[in-house]
Amino acid sequence: MDKSSQHHIDSVIKPLHRYSNVYRDKLKSLIQTGARSLREIAEDFYNFFGVLPSHQSIQNWLQTGATKRITNIKAPYSGYYCYDEQHIKIKGKWNFRLTLYDHILNMPVAEEIAPKETKTAIHNFIKEITENIPFYALTTDHLLEYKTITDSFRVIHQQCIFHLYKMIGVSVYKILKDKTIPRQVKIRLVLYFTEIKNIFRTFNEKTAIKRLETLLEKFDNIPKVLQGFIIKKIIPDFQRLTQFLRLFVASLKIYDFQFMRHPYISRTSNPDENYYRQTDPEQVKRKYKKPEGFLNYASLKMQYWTKKHGKIPNTH
Repeated sequence: MDKSSQHHIDSVIKPLHRYSNVYRDKLKSLIQTGARSLREIAEDFYNFFGVLPSHQSIQNWLQTGATKRITNIKAPYSGYYCYDEQHIKIKGKWNFRLTLYDHILNMPVAEEIAPKETKTAIHNFIKEITENIPFYALTTDHLLEYKTITDSFRVIHQQCIFHLYKMIGVSVYKILKDKTIPRQVKIRLVLYFTEIKNIFRTFNEKTAIKRLETLLEKFDNIPKVLQGFIIKKIIPDFQRLTQFLRLFVASLKIYDFQFMRHPYISRTSNPDENYYRQTDPEQVKRKYKKPEGFLNYASLKMQYWTKKHGKIPNTH
């Protein structure tokens, strides 16, 4: 690449220069439509426009003024949300990307960067974001603190079914790859693990309860590793694992609704995780110097995602 082109672009983007907005608009399109590093974006500018901006120039163009939190457009949010976090490295230290996601509208509501994953930080983030929008249910993974946080809002708490399978699967996999364990023991382990999964593979509460009761009748035959999950996790949290199966009256706060189906509740926190995979994939992880740097980037991704994937009802 011709380094002289870098001097050219830096002169072009001087304050109030008439070309600056052109390059900013092009940069937004590049960021929104693909997972690109700053180096790759600079190469795009050189290949398409014949200029080579510095990393600092690109960072300057991305400035949005966000310091801690970004919020999405005003929309008729459903009140049925997923919450999750992603690790983000800023200035060499791990921070947390907190995200509240409306899985009915298929778009994020807000995001925030927190230096620590504390109960207070999570509680305050969710509280402030949902203060003036409907809030009926929250789907999370199985972090213990989520129980008290969600209960403090007096909304329905659904624990992620996928994360339940994942937790059990880690222990099961260790046994399955152990060459000292007999094949018949492994087969029995897999079969009972499948029975556990089948408890939640229904949209009928009575069916789920019946399947759990049937499994408990054979409890002594179940491998001990699965017995532990049944006693310590599935039975104590059965209601939180099956909220998506029940009926409820939606007027938990000030809203006056008729009966609504719990299947509006997401049974997993996968919507959040899919959003993370698309907007900040592992293979293109960036190193950010400031929280603002990440939020500037995330804001553009949020806009593009909402425009392309959001399911905002047509009110006209």
